[in-house]
Amino acid sequence: MKLAYFILAHNAPEQLSRLLEKLQLPDAKIFIHLDLKAGIKSFEHLQVSHKNIIFLPDRVNINWAGYTMLEATFLGMDYIVKHFPEFDFVHLLSAADYPIKPVCEFSSFLSQNLGKSFLEWRYVYGDWEEAIPRIEKYHLVDYPFIGNYRIQTSINYLFPKRKMPMGYLAVGRSQWMTLSKMHVKYLLAFLQEFPVWKRFMKLTWGPDEFMIHTILYNSCHRDELVNDNLRYVDWSSGLKNPKTLMADDLPLLLDSKKYFARKFDPVQSQFLLNHLDQIV
Repeated sequence: MKLAYFILAHNAPEQLSRLLEKLQLPDAKIFIHLDLKAGIKSFEHLQVSHKNIIFLPDRVNINWAGYTMLEATFLGMDYIVKHFPEFDFVHLLSAADYPIKPVCEFSSFLSQNLGKSFLEWRYVYGDWEEAIPRIEKYHLVDYPFIGNYRIQTSINYLFPKRKMPMGYLAVGRSQWMTLSKMHVKYLLAFLQEFPVWKRFMKLTWGPDEFMIHTILYNSCHRDELVNDNLRYVDWSSGLKNPKTLMADDLPLLLDSKKYFARKFDPVQSQFLLNHLDQIV
């Protein structure tokens, strides 16, 4: 089983370096998209100090909650398909993720589940209704000009509610997922055939949390999807972002059946990361 890790990074090169050290496997390659806003020189040493590391030559200037996050994701998937065609899975990560079980166990698990994809979803028009405005309203996240919010408000007043392309049932939740080769190639071909999806999603908010999920869920591959993204995430704070994991979270992580967790901070989570390194 050959695994392609794909990391979306934008800062903290030393935190990324620590993650790269833990991800090493004989049959794995690590692909990194570095946000165009980040200085590449701070990260160049990672290709020397770690094996099987490839920085994507093309980079996207990512806007938080914008389509540009997906643009970088699809750019990486396309690069992996072309330059590592023997891969079986793409495992999407950020530098704030970290394994909580040995990666050899993760690899073994995927070997027993070839052809499946692991991602988390809820039904938007059901149990994730706070996401409805993301789809039905126009959002100018990727158009950060002065006065864009006023124009956005006017557009939403004048125009009717938007609907998901092709009548697809909207599902989604977390952008972090593990996709099989078949589903990655299906996604890329689908987007080539139906460019309406890119046009629609460029005017939504946070489409990285529902675009891929929705396309795959409404495809002939639905039965190959597992509603579990294999990550431990603590949303108990009730905020927009998950809780930063600390030392007192260690028992929960060790008791979890997940293979990765997020999010970790290089300073606040240092004690926890040190303990994980001794155990995992």
